Amino acid sequence: MLDRHAALIRARNRFADVRVCSLYGTPELTRTLDEIDSPEVLVVPWLMCAGYTMDRLCAVIDGHPASGRISLAEPIGAQPDIAGLAAEIAAGACRLRNWLPEETAVLLIGHGSGRNTVSAQTTRRHAARIAETARFARIAIAFLDEPPSPAEALASLDTPTCVAVGLFAERSLHGEDDVPRLLGAGGEVHYTGPIGIAPDVVDIIVAQANKAQRTRPLNAAQRNIASD
Repeated sequence: MLDRHAALIRARNRFADVRVCSLYGTPELTRTLDEIDSPEVLVVPWLMCAGYTMDRLCAVIDGHPASGRISLAEPIGAQPDIAGLAAEIAAGACRLRNWLPEETAVLLIGHGSGRNTVSAQTTRRHAARIAETARFARIAIAFLDEPPSPAEALASLDTPTCVAVGLFAERSLHGEDDVPRLLGAGGEVHYTGPIGIAPDVVDIIVAQANKAQRTRPLNAAQRNIASD
């Protein structure tokens, strides 16, 4: 999926090169950085929020010999445009099912964590942004690792229909299997899948890269603020 996004960005001829790498898997981040000899490198984290993994990414980049020419963007999932994308995906689901948006609830499902509030805070911010548009009957949130669960959130809704949008970066056990299972069977609920697979997320990636190019890399104090 990331390879597909990278190919779409590469086709725009905006950047000298577009690479995909992994902090924990392959192709490895540090090895990829070693291979790049460009005078400037823009790193766009494919994460849905700040937190532990973002902090780990910052530490790896800070310790790399090329750190002086690396600009690090904020996580994709923390960007306000994610809320707009989620709303458009929900509206598209309504059209597909012939549902009226003004009678339909939108349920944003994030990962959540009992040890870190960042995921929940990010999800709530996106929900608030969508609510401000008044396009849907109600906006609700749910999490996999903290309350309310998807089933609990659904039980609290009084709308005849609901579109659930997964705030996950990619197809995985959480976004593909756990959410449908936790939503349960029955009722007028449409799950759109992980938001990270949407083609329009490419525009958000490019916008983040452009923003990183115009600003200084985040220092330690700024990263702590962004993670709070």
